[in-house]
Amino acid sequence: MPGRVAERTTPSRGEITEAAAATGVLVVDPVPWLCGAGGTCPVVREDTFVHRDDRHLTESYAEAIAPVLDQTMTTLYGTDLSRLPEPVRPR
Repeated sequence: MPGRVAERTTPSRGEITEAAAATGVLVVDPVPWLCGAGGTCPVVREDTFVHRDDRHLTESYAEAIAPVLDQTMTTLYGTDLSRLPEPVRPR
């Protein structure tokens, strides 16, 4: 129907994990930084709003978790970022 925005479909965690494993890609799950242990995702953490809307983090929260993401990425990939990852080739 003209004028309607198509609904987005979000892949499940299982689909993402399966696709990543099939292509040799590592997945960093952001849920621990966004939601509590019980699965509740707060609007505000400490003094910072978490979400700008239903799909985007606020700039201030993204800046707040950047050091944690940096540490995670360094653990996974090391500190030599001059190398490029190998391209994924279709099977």
